[in-house]
Amino acid sequence: MRISSRIAATLGAAAALFALFLFWMSTAEERVPPEGVSVLSSADRLLSSSSTPPAADDPSWSPVTLPDTVGVSRAKPARAWYRLRVDIDPSEHRLWALFLRRPWTTASVWVNDALVDDAGTDRRPLPYYVSDLVFVIPAGLVRPGRNEILVRSVRERSSAFLGAVWLGDAETLTGFKARTSRYTQTYVRVIIVVTFVLSLVYAGLFAMRRRETAYGWFSAALLMWAIQNSWTQFDTPPISPAWAWRPVAYIALGWFVICAAVFVHRFAHLRRPRVERSLFVVGALGPVALWITAATNEFAFRITGPFIWVPSVCLLGLYVGWSLLQALRRGPALESQVLAIVALFLAMVGIRDYLRDRGFVETAIGLYLPFAAPVVLLVFGTILLRRFVAALDESERLNLELEARVAEKSAAIEASYAQIARMEAQRARTEERERLMRDMHDGIGGQLVQALAMVDRKVETARMREVIQSCLDDLRLVIDASATGSESLGAVLASLRSRMRRRLEGSGVRLHWPLGESAEDLVLNAHSTLQVLRILQEAISNALRHSGATDLRVECEVECGTRTSQLRLAITDNGGGFDPDSVTRGRGLGNLRKRAEDLGATIDICSGQDGTQVSLRVPLGTTRAGDSDAEN
Repeated sequence: MRISSRIAATLGAAAALFALFLFWMSTAEERVPPEGVSVLSSADRLLSSSSTPPAADDPSWSPVTLPDTVGVSRAKPARAWYRLRVDIDPSEHRLWALFLRRPWTTASVWVNDALVDDAGTDRRPLPYYVSDLVFVIPAGLVRPGRNEILVRSVRERSSAFLGAVWLGDAETLTGFKARTSRYTQTYVRVIIVVTFVLSLVYAGLFAMRRRETAYGWFSAALLMWAIQNSWTQFDTPPISPAWAWRPVAYIALGWFVICAAVFVHRFAHLRRPRVERSLFVVGALGPVALWITAATNEFAFRITGPFIWVPSVCLLGLYVGWSLLQALRRGPALESQVLAIVALFLAMVGIRDYLRDRGFVETAIGLYLPFAAPVVLLVFGTILLRRFVAALDESERLNLELEARVAEKSAAIEASYAQIARMEAQRARTEERERLMRDMHDGIGGQLVQALAMVDRKVETARMREVIQSCLDDLRLVIDASATGSESLGAVLASLRSRMRRRLEGSGVRLHWPLGESAEDLVLNAHSTLQVLRILQEAISNALRHSGATDLRVECEVECGTRTSQLRLAITDNGGGFDPDSVTRGRGLGNLRKRAEDLGATIDICSGQDGTQVSLRVPLGTTRAGDSDAEN
C-alpha cells in the first residue's frame, strides 16, 4: 500500500472510531434537560457578603441571563446572590426540586424567604461542585402563583457566578442525577482505579527491563491520566491552599500528552531530542504559570487554563498522531498504524470535550475523555504486552538455543575427556609395559643371561639352580609389585614373607617378621613397591648366604613426624657380621644402595660380632608427591 493510502486509511479509521464512540456514548445520554423540567434563564444578581437574604427592594439588584459565567465579585471568598421569580400553575401539585447544573461553586437556596438547604457555604475550605446539585424543596414552600427563589453562590477565589438552573419534579431531577452520576462518578472511578493499577504494572515492567523506556513513559502517561480524571471526583480540594488544587487537572492533562509524545518517540524509534527538550520546558513552565495565576489573578487563570494551555495540549495530541503517521512512512508497521489511529481518536475526543467546556456542546454526561480510556488501555496495553511476550519468547528461544549449544559443547568436552582418559589409560599401559620390561631386563633378564652363560661353561648344577631360583624369586617380586594397585603393602609383604620363611626354615634359620599395623594398609606405586621388595629380598638373601645366622628379624612400620612420615624397614640377623667398608661388591651392598637411591630412600648398614642390621627409610611424602600412583 502506498504511503498516502496508508495515511488516508489511518485518518479514516480514526474518524470512524470517533463516530462509533460518539454513537456508543449517545446510547447512555439523556435528554437535557429532562422532559417536564423548566430552564430558568433570567435572574437578578446582587453582590453582598451577607449570609442572610438581601432586601427585595435593594437597588443593587441587576438583571442577568443564566448561565451567568462572567464572574463577579473580587472579594475573597467571592459571594453573589441570585434572585429567580417563578410562576407556578395552581393545578400542579407535586414535590419540586431546584437543579444546579455543574455549578463549579457552592450554594445555599431559599424559597419564599425559607432556607431549603446549604451545600457548605460556611465550610473551610470551600467546596466547589463539579457535579450537579439537587435541592429538594419541602412540600408547602412552593405556592401557586409567583414564587421567589434565592441562590447564594460562594467561591474560594475572586469570581462568583451561577450556571444553568432547572426547576422541576423532584423525582425526575433526582433520578436524572443518579443516572448521570453513575457515568460521571461510579464508572469514572472504576476507570481511574484500573488506570492507576495498570500504571503500577507497567512501572514494574519498566523496573525489570530498564532498557525498555517506552514502558516507563507509558506508565507515567497512565498515572497522569488517572490524576486528571480524579480531579473531577473531589468536591472539596484535597490539598491546602485550595487554589493549588485548581490547576492540577490542567497540569496532569498536559503531562499526559507530553509523556504520550515521548512514549511514541521511544516506541517508534524516533530520535527527536530537541522536540523532547521543548516539551519538558513547556511541561515545567506551564504549571508554574497556572499556579501563579491561580494564586494571584482569577481572570488571568481563566484565560491561561482554558484558552492557552488546553488548546496547546490539543495541538500536542495532534502532534502525537502526526508522529505516528510519520512512522508509517518508514514501513507498513501495523502497531504504528494502530497507535496513530488511537492517538488521533484521543485528540478528537479532547477537542470535543474542549468545545463542551466552552458551551458549544451540551450533554448529560459531560466529559467523554475519561470513557475513551478503555479503548486506549486495550490497544496500548495489548501492543506493549505483545512486545513484552515477544521479548520473553525471544529470551526463551535464546535460552533454549544456548542450552542446546551448552549441551553440544558439554558433549564435546565429555567426548574429549573420554578420549583423554583413553589416551591416559593407553599411556599408563604403555608405561606399565615399559616398566615391566625394564624391571625384567634389570632382574630376570640379567639372571637368565647369567644362567645361559653358566650352561655354556657347564657350571655345577647347584650353582645354576641358585641362579634360576633367584630368577623365579625376582619374577614373583615383579608380579607382586604389579598387583600393588589393588593390594596394600602389607599384602605384598605377606606374600614375600611366606616365600622367604620356607627358604629360611629349610636352611635352619628362624624368621621373626611382625607387620606393624601402621604399614599394613599403606599403598605405594608399583615401582616403589618393587624396589622395596628387592631390597628386602636381597638383604635377606645376603644374610642367608653370608652371615651364618640362626635368627633373622624383619621390622616394618610407618614413623610419623611433625611434617612428614616415612616407611622404616629393618633386617637384623645374629650372624658373624662383617666390615661394611672393606667388603667386596660380591656381597651386593652396592646393589642395595643403588636401589635405595633410585627409590629416594636412605639405607644404613650396621654390622658387628653380634650380627648385622640393614635399615631402609622411605620418605612417604617424597614418594607420594613424586608419583601420582603412590596412594589410592
